[in-house]
Amino acid sequence: MENLLILCAIILAIYFYRKNKKEKAAKQKLQKNPIPKYPPVPPVPPKPPTPIIPLDDVSFDYEPSISNIGEYLVIDTETDGLRELTREPNILRIAWMLFDKDLKLVSKQLYVHRCEGVTDHGLKFISMSREELESGISMEEILEKLSIDLANAQFTVAHNVDFHLDLIRLEYKNRGQKVPKALFKKNGYCTVLNNREIFGKYAKLKDVCEYYLGFRYSGNFNTEKEAMIVAECFFYTMGFKKK
Repeated sequence: MENLLILCAIILAIYFYRKNKKEKAAKQKLQKNPIPKYPPVPPVPPKPPTPIIPLDDVSFDYEPSISNIGEYLVIDTETDGLRELTREPNILRIAWMLFDKDLKLVSKQLYVHRCEGVTDHGLKFISMSREELESGISMEEILEKLSIDLANAQFTVAHNVDFHLDLIRLEYKNRGQKVPKALFKKNGYCTVLNNREIFGKYAKLKDVCEYYLGFRYSGNFNTEKEAMIVAECFFYTMGFKKK
């Protein structure tokens, strides 16, 4: 028994001797090669707030086309509400811009559709007065002007393109007119669908505007200005312009 205790004591002594030797060697090595002291990482500066511009103040300059041969027709509409079971919404405002292949402006139009049966709620929905509605023109006149530019276009561009093109095609069909080929879905380009991978969702025009153009806009229901924003976002989406 006594011999066993002596053996255990020797083993423990060897263990602690080796442990102390390793710790001493590690301390000496650290003294020769101390860990460098790096300066503290500065805090990341906060991202500057995204500028917000009133929609009515949004503006872009476009060179006039020399060829007047259209390529892309960018369009936006405003209605008196969403689809219902009993009827389709009335188009009350419509704006479009026709660009040639070099992104120069061929045509720019904005019209108010004077139609019957629009309720006060429908007018309020897009911030339109009864006086503005009465100052408009008939849908027949609008389609006549639109057909001229559609005949000079290869592609139609919109934010949520199916919604806008469905409404416009319906206006042609209701009047027994042939639908221009530029209004077919295969010729439509949507700034919602074609940016879905970037946002991971169906983004609003304000989100797409912030991503490509660097600002958000306040307010709604300015068809002409929103058509301009759609056009600019389309140019960036297609790589015609670079961020």
